[in-house]
Amino acid sequence: MDLQELIRLADEVLADTKASDEGLERLENYCKSFDLWFAASEQLIRSKDPAIDSHQVNVLLTKHERIAELAQRLQDEIPGELRKLKQRGKGILAYTDLLPKKISYIKPREG
Repeated sequence: MDLQELIRLADEVLADTKASDEGLERLENYCKSFDLWFAASEQLIRSKDPAIDSHQVNVLLTKHERIAELAQRLQDEIPGELRKLKQRGKGILAYTDLLPKKISYIKPREG
């Protein structure tokens, strides 16, 4: 993966800041891609190889910091959202649980 592609993935992640399934999938895809790129490019970056554009690396670093903040915020928000959903689910179950507790199979008598 090249640096331009990684920056494009970072832009996609930062464009969608909601905790949607697609957003989380993009975040996970970016993290995997970043890990692969960093493992392959770490020596070049540390040796300040002229093949690596330092301006683009700084752009990626800035975006990566914002993505890390976003991931931390989502990590803090998601448990609260899950608690709210469980609470709403209990409320819905309580509402739908107004059915008779006992079902009679005997037909009522006529007359």
